[in-house]
Formats: sequence, C-alpha cells, structure tokens
Amino acid sequence: MFAVTTVQSAEAETSNSTTEKQQDHAEDDDLVWTHSDTLLLIDTYRKYRPKLQDRTKKKDIWELVASAMNEVQNSNKFTGRKCNKKWNNLELRYKRKRDKTKKTGRGGGKQWPYFELIDDIVGSAASAASVPVDKALMIALWTLATPDSYRAIANLFDVPESTVLLCLRRVCSATIRTSCQNFIKLLNSKDDYERNEERFANICGMRNILGAIDGCHIAIKAPVHEPSAHVNRKGFYSVLLQAVVDSQLMFMDCYAG
Repeated sequence: MFAVTTVQSAEAETSNSTTEKQQDHAEDDDLVWTHSDTLLLIDTYRKYRPKLQDRTKKKDIWELVASAMNEVQNSNKFTGRKCNKKWNNLELRYKRKRDKTKKTGRGGGKQWPYFELIDDIVGSAASAASVPVDKALMIALWTLATPDSYRAIANLFDVPESTVLLCLRRVCSATIRTSCQNFIKLLNSKDDYERNEERFANICGMRNILGAIDGCHIAIKAPVHEPSAHVNRKGFYSVLLQAVVDSQLMFMDCYAG
C-alpha cells in the first residue's frame, strides 16, 4: 500500500512539473517580438555577453538581460527564458545565412536586417579576436584612409581578406559605442557659440554663422524595397552622408541615411 501511494505521489509531482513547463512554454509563445524588441535584445546581449560565458550562471544572467530590457521598455513582458530562446533562434538563423553566403557567394533573397549586428558580436569575436588590438586598429585606419582593396591590405598586414573587414567593423563599432559622442557633438555653451560665430565672421566676413554643412553621396546597390527612392540627382543609387563642422573644422554633427 505504501509503495503504491509513493508511486502515485511521484506520478502526480511529475505531472505537475510537466504542466508547469507546458505553461512556461505557452507563455513564451505569447510574446511577439517586434523589430525594436529584437534590436534591444541584440544590444543588451552585447553588454552581457562576457558574463554569459559562465555556464554555471547562464540562467541568472539571462534573467538580468530580461530585467534590463523590461526597464528600458517599462514593461514586464520579457523573461530570461524568452530572451534566451529568441537569441538562440537569431544565432541559428545568422549561422545559416553565413554558411549559405560562404557556399554560394551571396545571401540570396531579402536581406536580413540583423545579420551585420549579430556578425559584429559573433563573427568578430570568432574570427578577429585573435588579431591584437593595435594591429586591428592599424588595419582599420589603413582601410579607411586609402583606396586599397581588401586583398592588397590583407597582403600588407599578412591576414586573410575576411579579417580586414572584421577588423574594420570591430574598430568602427567600438569607436561609435565609446568615443563618438565625446568628439562629434554640438557646442556646450553660449560662450562657445559666440566664439565660434566670431571666428566664422573673421574667416568669411559674414555674421550669424554657427556651422558649415555639406554632404556626399555614397554609392550602394539597388535596395530590394523602393529602389527608386534611393536614386540621387546624378542618377545612381546612394545614401547621403551629411556633416556639419564648426569654424575650426571640428565635426559637430554627422548623419548618414
């Protein structure tokens, strides 16, 4: 009798546990990930990625990721399980796209908007992390400053061609995240604006000038959606790079789109 009761109790506990897991998964399926949700997840994952390497604390760290996302959106819709599951799906799709590109030389179909963002996290970490920081910086600066091809730069620095691109992304992403706002910014005070306006007056003899603005067209391939909207007055597809400098030729604002 005792044995039968124990077995029944164990079966009941197993049934309850299974029901709880099913409820958890059902709640996971209730969340529809929007584009902004996915971008927030990628950005938050980037910040917590070093901590997620510790497998013993992985579950707790994913809960921190979810908490940080909920705080940004002032909601409670994200959980560690949901964020972990979504990231795994994103990474799996990224690897499929990457492998397809390696085999065929093209991604095929509609461009996936998260490929470069995830490649910057996973691809750079896997392929360019072995390149010393000072060498990666030199590769990036050389690429930005010269018209040399990736093949020529790869031969110059004795690295694979793919590493040149990864180093460029690695350095540019780190610079944008950490330093851009310290150097490319509007003037801080009324006195700064007055001194800037005075220097412009001395240069060109005109008053009430705060900045000089210009732009250039960066050639691109025809986009899949609304390609006609990207044709400029010169007749080719492009995005516009616009910049504003002060009287000392220091960038105050820069925008591409």
